Amino acid sequence: MLLGLAPQGNGPPSCRPLEIGPRITYLTYASATPRPVRADRNGRRAIRTAGRRVVRAPAPLKAPSGLRRVRRPPRRHKETTLQQYDLTTHPDDALNAENLRLDASVERGFDRLFEWFFGLVQKRAWNPKALFQFTPSKVSPDIERVIWSSMGVEMVLPGYMAELIRLTRSSISRFSFSVLWGYEEMRHMLTLMQWMEDARGVAHEKIEQYFEDIRKLDWRLHYDSPRQKMWYTMWQEKATELTYLKVADHCKKQGDDEGARALRKMAGDEAGHKTFFRRGVEVFLEHDAEATLKDGRRVRRTFRMPSHSLLPHDEGVELIRITDSLEILNNRIIQDEVFAPCVRDLLPTIQRAGGYATPEDVPTEKWFGISASQLLATAPAR
Repeated sequence: MLLGLAPQGNGPPSCRPLEIGPRITYLTYASATPRPVRADRNGRRAIRTAGRRVVRAPAPLKAPSGLRRVRRPPRRHKETTLQQYDLTTHPDDALNAENLRLDASVERGFDRLFEWFFGLVQKRAWNPKALFQFTPSKVSPDIERVIWSSMGVEMVLPGYMAELIRLTRSSISRFSFSVLWGYEEMRHMLTLMQWMEDARGVAHEKIEQYFEDIRKLDWRLHYDSPRQKMWYTMWQEKATELTYLKVADHCKKQGDDEGARALRKMAGDEAGHKTFFRRGVEVFLEHDAEATLKDGRRVRRTFRMPSHSLLPHDEGVELIRITDSLEILNNRIIQDEVFAPCVRDLLPTIQRAGGYATPEDVPTEKWFGISASQLLATAPAR
């Protein structure tokens, strides 16, 4: 009991310890049954037994004489207006508003581009849980490692999306594309997680711990300029498409038909993403060809896949070794099967925006290290 009389021990009823509060115990001699605690007119608690006062609880503390309590007025929040906040920048970024707000003609180009992509997403919607029924797979440890690391790259999605949406929220079309792009990448992450659990028997708790480890890594977006981001993501999505297709071939050869089908389905999404970013580069080329091509040259010289920076160091090094040895992705493949096809698709736009007479006259070697004639000679037969 917190208040009142509480007998403790086995002593006689005429000698009972009294407990007042959780800490103070008084001893009184009383044979009558105690009554509950009451308060006198001064607010002090008093314990009474058999009609007589036994002990008083200490009176509450009072302020020293000469001091008086000052009643402060309620705190009022400072009135703010939207003009006091810059909604396009972030204190941790060196970016300014000019980097995020594009020319009106560029934004109109992205409006048309988003309409195309929105229709594409609606046509190819699919649910991995309903579409794939994975069975135990006997793929090699190297292929399992590539799929595991690909899942790790997709797990960066929450932080990456937060940065991407912050940088594109000044544009309705680019912001909306970011949301749809994130939705499809989330679908890939769930597909790879499902394959790991059903085909390889990986515990869900291990996958959750891996996600937590990935989330704690420190990383930044590769480039600050929207034009440079467009170049980089075009090539990165093309490289991811190739990776999924080649890993799917390995799964097919090793007897995992359902895993191969899932990887090809994901590669189709990546091809659509690559097309969006390529058309985005074309929008920038129509607006300012020279500056856009200079940005493309810089991105090509500094290009590296997300696994180099988004995964733990040892895992990233191991992934590079495996993809190189299995001819899934390496420097030669990036040059011949990633850079070259994308630049070849851009040749008509570069020719028109730069005022060149024919595609062969475009000096692509100045920006991308390969001549236009070589690009056209290696074009696949239609």
